[in-house]
Amino acid sequence: MRFRDIRGRICAELACVNITAVWITAAICAALGVVSFSWSGMSRVPYVYAPRAFWVGLFFLLFWALIGASLALVLFSGKGAYRQYPCLLFVCALLLSYAWQPVVYRGASFFLGALLCAVCAVCLFFLSSVIRKRFFLSAAGAFLGALWLLYVLYYTIALAFLNG
Repeated sequence: MRFRDIRGRICAELACVNITAVWITAAICAALGVVSFSWSGMSRVPYVYAPRAFWVGLFFLLFWALIGASLALVLFSGKGAYRQYPCLLFVCALLLSYAWQPVVYRGASFFLGALLCAVCAVCLFFLSSVIRKRFFLSAAGAFLGALWLLYVLYYTIALAFLNG
């Protein structure tokens, strides 16, 4: 696709979406992520090779806001009944990603954390391929979120080997 075509699709999608609702949904998803992050006990991590809690929290906060904005773009667009299953997959991906930090940092269950990341990343990759034609911006957000979760999967496996 050419840049002009991509820009035209983005402008056409944003024209029929309530931007305030997108910001509010992204903020709610990020706030729920902050609650999950604070409950996980990340600040008291006993692991030797773990990045600072600030960086992990910041990137997860951006991830949750991105997935929340992608969810809102699908939810509040005027594109009919097609949005039911993508919204369900976005909510499942959010819930699985909220569960990752308490599982890894509080429960020290690296295998379950890796499984959560893998399932969530596959869900987001599948979602980005399914909704690419109708919801271009949401598909891009889901794809970026899936890439972040692949890094988190690598990070979880590395924590298991280095601190196991």
